[in-house]
Amino acid sequence: MALVAMALLFPKKSCTQVHAQVPLLSVRDITELLDCYLPRKRLDEAAILTNITARHRLRARDIERRKRIPVDLPPSNEVELGGLESSNSVSVSQEIPGLTARLDRLVHHHGGSSLPPEKPHAFVYFITIHTMIRTGRLSCWAANGSCSRPDGERLVIEGDKIVGETPSLSCGESFTYNSYHVTGCNARVVESFHEFDETGQRIHVILDPFDMAIPELNPDE
Repeated sequence: MALVAMALLFPKKSCTQVHAQVPLLSVRDITELLDCYLPRKRLDEAAILTNITARHRLRARDIERRKRIPVDLPPSNEVELGGLESSNSVSVSQEIPGLTARLDRLVHHHGGSSLPPEKPHAFVYFITIHTMIRTGRLSCWAANGSCSRPDGERLVIEGDKIVGETPSLSCGESFTYNSYHVTGCNARVVESFHEFDETGQRIHVILDPFDMAIPELNPDE
């Protein structure tokens, strides 16, 4: 129990110490920085701080949209944590050749105890992100999407990471994942994926829209 208490105290104290400079610092931000500072790091400090800056802007926008409370982020594009600084700016996102996303497979499931009665159809989709960009590694940090129904209702999904991961890709490498939507009617899905290159340039790729068309079912299904 003492170890658990110490583990909980450390991020709380860290957030309190830098609250004026980084008001939206979270436990996840701290653990990503520890991935850099401790052995077996996957990303360098500059890449992690760039990801944190972008994530905080997404959080602030979401807070302002949902609660109508303005969030006072530092006016500069710098993140300062414990005396460490990163001057990587969160630039305007660009769609550039060489970064692609494709739908590999779409699988329909109907019914079952895990699906609500009003949305008895689940569509599992498998997507691959591939890069042929030769200017260095890409850090994938977010996936945004929308699901539109024929009646005009539209569900917008904005999330950090891609199914809980932040893959880092070099030229010729791919990242494949699967996720799902549940629905009670036909719908169309649009997905976009957001990355940073090693210079801090923000880039994105848009997946071609795909339809979740409910197949005709047998009367006894």
